[in-house]
Amino acid sequence: MTRDRYDPITQTLHWLVAIAIVGTYALGLLMEDLQGPTKALMLGNHMSLGVVVLGLTAVRLGWHAVAPKVDSVPASQPLIAWAARMAHLALYAAMVAVPLIGLALIFAKGRDVSVFGLVTLPSPMAANRPLGKGLEEVHEIAAHMLVLLAGLHAAAAIGHQFWLRDGTLGRMVPFLPASRS
Repeated sequence: MTRDRYDPITQTLHWLVAIAIVGTYALGLLMEDLQGPTKALMLGNHMSLGVVVLGLTAVRLGWHAVAPKVDSVPASQPLIAWAARMAHLALYAAMVAVPLIGLALIFAKGRDVSVFGLVTLPSPMAANRPLGKGLEEVHEIAAHMLVLLAGLHAAAAIGHQFWLRDGTLGRMVPFLPASRS
C-alpha cells in the first residue's frame, strides 16, 4: 500500500508551526518601533510564541521519526529532488535556530523568559549586553531567512499544485486531493 498523504498529526503540527511562525514574525515586525507597555506586551508574546515554535518543531521532528512515511513525489530531475531535500533541511534548521538564538539573546541580557505567564525559563547566564546586542542582530537576520525559506516552501507547494498539477499540496491539506503517483 502506498501513502500519498501525510497523517493528521503531521498535518496539524505543520499548520500549527506555520501559524506560530507567522504570528511570531508579525509581532517582531510590529514591536520594532514601539516603546513602553505595548512593546513589553508584544515582546512577551513574541518570546512565548518563539518557545511554542521551538517546542512544536521538536515534537514535529520526534513525530517524523516514528510517523508513517509518505511516498516521495517523483521529481522530474534529480537536481529538483535534491533542492527540495536541502530546502526542507534548511527550513527545519531555521525553525530550531531562530528561537534558540532568540532565547540566547534574552538570556544574554540577563532576563528570564516567561511563556505566556505559565512557565518561566530562568536565564542560565549573567547579563552580557554586548553579546545580547550581537545576538539580536543575528536573530533578526535569521528570522528574515526563516520567513524567506517558508515563503519559498509555500511557493513551491503552490507551484506544484497549480503549475505541475501533481496534487502535492493535497498531501498536507486535508480537503484537497492528494498527489498522483
